[in-house]
Amino acid sequence: ACTIILEPFALYPINDKDLALDISGNSNPNGTTHNVQEAEGPFGGETSIWFDGTSSSYISISHNGDLSLDASFSILVWIYKTPIYGFGGHIATFESNNGAFSGLQFYGNYFINSVVGKLHFPSSGETVDVGNFKFMFFNSGFWQHVALIYNYNSGYASLYVNKVLFDIKFVGSKMVGTSGKLIVGKSFRGRIACLQLYRRPLLLEHVEDAKDKCYRGGKGMFAIINRSFFLALAIYFF
Repeated sequence: ACTIILEPFALYPINDKDLALDISGNSNPNGTTHNVQEAEGPFGGETSIWFDGTSSSYISISHNGDLSLDASFSILVWIYKTPIYGFGGHIATFESNNGAFSGLQFYGNYFINSVVGKLHFPSSGETVDVGNFKFMFFNSGFWQHVALIYNYNSGYASLYVNKVLFDIKFVGSKMVGTSGKLIVGKSFRGRIACLQLYRRPLLLEHVEDAKDKCYRGGKGMFAIINRSFFLALAIYFF
């Protein structure tokens, strides 16, 4: 059977140290960069953004509801964690009320770091964690593709890393707090690329199809083969 091609409503390559540009064609707001550098991306010849692990190195995207996810959503992003460094930060999170946020967070210590999906529900004031993908020395230092998916209709939230389901949790059918700024990379030490936002819960086959959406037309066959090889190694070590 053919996979239905789904398009994100917001698509940020995260590849320019001077501007976080949305290339979805949906007139979403662009982001402002702060103390970041360009680096090699997840596919050969492409670019990502390097964050230095401090609170002054990040991307901020303000919006007036243009990027709000609210109900069902999927957040897809490439991350490259610097080995054995950093205690926590924001991969891609939406600010909500009372200092809470929803999205993908990174935290840990010198030896074990984790990626966790967070869903804040303003109606109850509750924030729920989904997944706990741990970075250790053997699975740091190369690119990982992460997807946080929430299905409002079923009430389940899931965290995938490199096509592997790391957690699925029933959290209920509630509106998620995503009305505030979208923050990328704050206090995260490493590289981030190709942030995609969908207002629907993607299936695994859709996640797989979308992982190179920022780079189509710009990568060669060697890059595809090389990326597939390292993903296979990552899955083996997990």
